[in-house]
Amino acid sequence: MMRKMTTAIVMILLAGVAVGQVKLKLPDTTAVSGSSLVLPIMVEDFKHIGSFSLIISFDKNVLTYTEVTGFPKYGVFNATPATVANNNGAVALSWFNVSPSINIQNGKLLDLHFTCKKGTSPLTFAKMVPSSVTDSLANNLPTTVKNGKVSVRTAQLDKKRVKPTAVVK
Repeated sequence: MMRKMTTAIVMILLAGVAVGQVKLKLPDTTAVSGSSLVLPIMVEDFKHIGSFSLIISFDKNVLTYTEVTGFPKYGVFNATPATVANNNGAVALSWFNVSPSINIQNGKLLDLHFTCKKGTSPLTFAKMVPSSVTDSLANNLPTTVKNGKVSVRTAQLDKKRVKPTAVVK
């Protein structure tokens, strides 16, 4: 009898641990100097999320951060003010909620908005730690990232292909 109870407890505990790996992705894109750019943070297996804390670094000589949109409207969301983000070349984003949790199988988490100057800027998930993404029970979730980059051109090469406000999908 004791052996069955022990087995049942171990199976329950393992069921809580058996989670997929969360994936965070930033795009690679090209923009025109002086244009506005909307960059999505894409996610995969972003299920039963109770909190996230992300820092996205960028080259402040190439991009000017203006705002974040599309974030969850429930729970507590925080983003670095634009003036601070542009001084530091990084925007910090955090969110938490007890219930409901975030459930995105494969899609967009939120959008970062920038104005483009010139040059190439890496987009990097900085300072990722085990607690960067947690489930609704505050368990740390294994997370992989794909960093991106923005290449800003000084002249518009193809008016049909590049619009003054580019939205990356």
